[in-house]
Amino acid sequence: METKELTFQEVLDTEEWLLHYCIKQLHIFKNKDEFYQVGLIGLWEAYKRFDPSRGVTFRTFAYRTVRGKMLTLLLKAKKYEDRQATLTDAMVELTEDPNPDFPLEIETILLYCEGLTETQKKWVILYFVEGRGQKEIASIEQVGQETVKSWRRYALQKIRKNIESMK
Repeated sequence: METKELTFQEVLDTEEWLLHYCIKQLHIFKNKDEFYQVGLIGLWEAYKRFDPSRGVTFRTFAYRTVRGKMLTLLLKAKKYEDRQATLTDAMVELTEDPNPDFPLEIETILLYCEGLTETQKKWVILYFVEGRGQKEIASIEQVGQETVKSWRRYALQKIRKNIESMK
């Protein structure tokens, strides 16, 4: 077949089976559309580069080109798969945080809360960890805003002392 006399669409119409044949021969079952697309690109390159003076039929040349493109993609996919770590269910269980809402924040903040009263610690957690405001904290704890202000003032004083003593 002289490919320069035919358009690519005509070549595709007669040689499309080659793409499906290569996919089946290489046992490709995932991402078939992607491999089909790569096969189309290979067929296009074969159409553009084919030289009948080399003594090879177009079909043979196209088969080698299409199969080579698909093998290259398979190799890249395999390398990618090998380099990617996949999490198994057991790994997820091992890495799962028992307190997912506030992972290590509470533990870290409470290190600085040595010597604070329970209400002052509540204020620290509600304010710094949960991001609640003074009015909200007063509403949650059912106290006045002035009481929350005093928790804040004394808590911050004690936290500053704790930080200074850690240096």
